[in-house]
Amino acid sequence: MGAPKGNQNAKGHGCGRPRKWTDEHIEAEADFLLEWANRDDAIVLGTCYGLRGYSYEKSVAWAKQNEWFAEAKELAKTLVGARREVGALKGRLDAGLVKASLGTYDPEYRAFLKEMKRDQIMEDISNEQAAKDISEYIKTRPPVKK
Repeated sequence: MGAPKGNQNAKGHGCGRPRKWTDEHIEAEADFLLEWANRDDAIVLGTCYGLRGYSYEKSVAWAKQNEWFAEAKELAKTLVGARREVGALKGRLDAGLVKASLGTYDPEYRAFLKEMKRDQIMEDISNEQAAKDISEYIKTRPPVKK
């Protein structure tokens, strides 16, 4: 239920809901994110978000509204992804786990996976069509003379 009409205390300031995170705060988070991503122990990007008190979803929203945060987030993903890949190659991280999440950190690998999936779908469609064609041929072929 809203405030009664004429209530001077309920007029607001005309700026919408107060924001906890100003543009200056978001840009400071972008700076911190890059500092954090340069650490040797930075191997899961979400760890930084949690430590700083915001979610992945909030980072996506900030990346849409703040160009510097978007760039910092991509650079951090690149740094963390490269560190994870090197860790897997050197046996410090489980290679299967790193491979399973590689698409999160490497856009080229993500594009490769999409292409492979598309090719697999096209192959499945082609195989399905070939099976239908063979089935139809078997039904309509002339009887074999003995």
